[in-house]
Amino acid sequence: MTIKKASAKEISIETANESVKVLSEGGIRVEIGSSVVNQPGEYEINNVNIIALEVPTPDYQGKANFVSVSADGIDVGIIFDEKASEKDSLKDIANIDILAVNSEINVESVRKLITYFEPQYLLFFGPKKLDELQKEYNMPNLVEEKSLKVKESDFPRGENIVLRQLLLK
Repeated sequence: MTIKKASAKEISIETANESVKVLSEGGIRVEIGSSVVNQPGEYEINNVNIIALEVPTPDYQGKANFVSVSADGIDVGIIFDEKASEKDSLKDIANIDILAVNSEINVESVRKLITYFEPQYLLFFGPKKLDELQKEYNMPNLVEEKSLKVKESDFPRGENIVLRQLLLK
């Protein structure tokens, strides 16, 4: 699996068999081939599992603002906006191996999400620069790369997990 930042509002995921685009357009939109997911729910498209959730609000809009993409034995959680990080029920979602968050989301909100998901990778995307994020998060080991390429065997199960951090350029 290869994960790249296509733009500030788009993440692309290349799986063994599919190309997945996750976009933020007033909610999260997932494109897999000619299929489009733009409503909350659970979906399976061409061996890619999608969980799309909306943070409940009084003016329910039916727009997803958290999405989990599962393929090749790897689970990726993606959050584009602060509102999605406020959903306490996110802690009920298990097995997020890679958490991708917009760099503009509040530091405390991201730390809460790390506690919920216990990911092995934390990916930042968005407008903030490497030195800003290193200071804000006190992460001197944060590095910047064009993409993250991983396979299922890169994720030890049941061992002491070390959070690896990466800024997608």
